[in-house]
Amino acid sequence: TLKKTPPATLLVAMLCTVLHAWQFLTGQPSLSNVTLCPRLVVYSGDWYRIVTSALYHGSILHIGMNLMTTLTMGSSLEKRLGTLTLSITILWSILLTSLLYIAIALILSSVFGYDALLYQHSVGFSGVLFHLSVLECNLPEQQQALRSVFGFRVNSQVYPWVLLLALQFFMPNLSFTGHLSGILVGHLQHYRFLSCLFPSDGYRREMDSWRMVTQTLGKFPSYVHSPMELDDSSDGGSGGAGPRIFAACSGVTRCFQHLLETICVILFGRGAEANANIQLPPLPTFFSSSSPSTDYDDDDDVWSGLPSVSDHGVERELV
Repeated sequence: TLKKTPPATLLVAMLCTVLHAWQFLTGQPSLSNVTLCPRLVVYSGDWYRIVTSALYHGSILHIGMNLMTTLTMGSSLEKRLGTLTLSITILWSILLTSLLYIAIALILSSVFGYDALLYQHSVGFSGVLFHLSVLECNLPEQQQALRSVFGFRVNSQVYPWVLLLALQFFMPNLSFTGHLSGILVGHLQHYRFLSCLFPSDGYRREMDSWRMVTQTLGKFPSYVHSPMELDDSSDGGSGGAGPRIFAACSGVTRCFQHLLETICVILFGRGAEANANIQLPPLPTFFSSSSPSTDYDDDDDVWSGLPSVSDHGVERELV
C-alpha cells in the first residue's frame, strides 16, 4: 500500500503523477518544451530540459508503466539503502543520465558525423529506472538470482543489458541511448566511480537527525534510516584510492564481459551447461530413462514495454 511506501519513492512517484496530470488537463507545458533534445540544451541553453525530461511522460500508459516499476523497485532499494541514500541517488541519476545522453550525442555528431541523436527528443523516467535496476541486480542477495525477460531467464547481473536489447528489439521507438545512459551511470555508481558525490556512511547517519530532515521526510512513518554500513553496490563505498581504482578497473572488465555475454545469449543461446538450471518436461523413454522434475519457478519480475507515442511535428523517444 501507499502508506507503507518509503517517502523518497512515494514523493518521486507523486511528482511525476502531478506533472503529468497538470499537462494532461491544461496542455501546458507542451511536451516538446520539456523533452531532452541535446541540440536545444547545448546550443540554445535549455538546460532545464536535463531535469524536466526525466519527470514528464508521453502518455498515461507510459507513466503508468514507469510508476509501477518505480514503486516496486524504488521501495525495495529504499528499504535496503535508506531514504537519504536513495534520494541522493535519484537526484544524481537525473543529472548524470541526461548529461551522458548529451555527451554521447555530441561525440557521435562531432566524431562520426551522425547527427540524428542530436535532434531527437526523449522523455520519461526510464533512464533513472535502468540506473536503479543495476544497483538492485548487484545487491549481494540478488547477484546469483535469475530474472525473467519476456519469458527467458537470465542471470541478475546481466538482466539490465538483456532488458535493454529486448525492449529495443520489440519496441524500437524507445530511447536506446536514454536507457543505455542509465545503465552506464548505474555501473559507475556500483563500481565506485561516483564515490566523491555521496556523503560517507557516518555523515548520512548524522543527516538522518538533522532538523530539516526530521521535519520533512522524517515525518513519514515509512522513513528508512541509513543502515550502519552500506554495500559497495549501493554507493561510492569507502576506503583509499587503491581499492577504488582496482574495483573500477575490474568493473570495466566485467561490464564488457556482461555485454559480450548478453550478445552471445541473444545470438546463440545459453548453451547446455548454462541451461542446466532449466527444468524440462520428461523426455521420451527412447531418449532417456530419467524423468526430470517439471516444477517451474515462476518469476513475475518482468518489465513490460512502453508504447509508441505520436506527436505531430516532433520526433520523440520514450525513456
